[in-house]
Amino acid sequence: MEEKKNKDAGIEEKALKAEKLNQKLKELVEFAKKKKNILEYQEISDFFQKMELNAEEFEKILDCLESNSIDVLRISDDDDDDDDRPTGGGNTGGGSTGGSTGGGTTTIPDTQTPLDPGTTIIDQEVPLAGAVGLNDADHFAYVIGYEDGTVRPLNNISRAEVATIFFRLMTDDYRQANWSTVNSFTDVKEGDWYNNAVSTCAKAGALKGRGDGSVFDPNANITRAEFAVIAARFLDSSYVDDGKGDFADTADHWAAKEIRLAAKAGWVNGNGNTFNPDAYITRAEVMTIVNRMLDRTPDKDHMLPDMKKWTDNPEDAWYYEAVQEATNEHDYTRDETAVESWTLVKEHRDWAALELGWAANGGAAAPQGETETQGLPDGI
Repeated sequence: MEEKKNKDAGIEEKALKAEKLNQKLKELVEFAKKKKNILEYQEISDFFQKMELNAEEFEKILDCLESNSIDVLRISDDDDDDDDRPTGGGNTGGGSTGGSTGGGTTTIPDTQTPLDPGTTIIDQEVPLAGAVGLNDADHFAYVIGYEDGTVRPLNNISRAEVATIFFRLMTDDYRQANWSTVNSFTDVKEGDWYNNAVSTCAKAGALKGRGDGSVFDPNANITRAEFAVIAARFLDSSYVDDGKGDFADTADHWAAKEIRLAAKAGWVNGNGNTFNPDAYITRAEVMTIVNRMLDRTPDKDHMLPDMKKWTDNPEDAWYYEAVQEATNEHDYTRDETAVESWTLVKEHRDWAALELGWAANGGAAAPQGETETQGLPDGI
């Protein structure tokens, strides 16, 4: 009995260390971004000084940094780079803390009541790639919520709503370059509230049709696989599929390649070794993944009391921070450990009026004036 208790305690201690190590690694990646992806070897060693890492653990850290295109500058007495890697003992210290959702992967649970997203340092995992064509500087509210004060995080989300989110998140230049009000889908027509979003995203290459490609099926719920595919289409060309890293249930799936790429980018992860690709994704999961794509790192301890809150988004929910981030327009600052602190909550954008301005200017931003706007569905 005593032997089993000691074994369980050892497993728990190992899990806690892995969790702490993973959080520190995320902080280090964010720190490296501010230094143009260049770190000195001693900076890395100092960062992990108090964690008593062994050589294998430190090796994984260096490999992960390399996978993120972060250059490590070494200062050595000889030409053998391996001599600079520790053979055990202490390494670290530096910055600590804060953002509980910054810089890792998003777990998409199999149930309709998702568990807390987790991250683990594994060989094929690469934290946080950047998304091409999306505005990762301005933290505006890209989901509005419902008039009854709910945001319905565990509800599913339609294909048209997902297209609208990415349409809103495009940079002005990217939206203008890909602006379109026409498309090849037989079920998306002029006058539909989602027409501009679907047409523009399709021209940008982010959306494809279902079946033979002739229909978009805008009002259908979107699956986990379909969302991963759309996300992967915003990756830059440096992400190349090597055919490795499938989940147990995705190797033969039609979306296997894009799921691998989205996982490689650090945007999605599975539940254990499964991804459940054909299950419908929830609104909370979408907001969590999109925040990752935009490198948004919300922390509930650094938000503001006058932010919009939702009756169905309790503070103890795993998705609380992600939902608040996605539904509140705000200014922010970041400290040296990439913790995001809100400095001002702002009125959310009038998306319908903005879209009319874009339509009148070929996708370019226009001054927002008093104009009659077409209605958008409640909740998006």
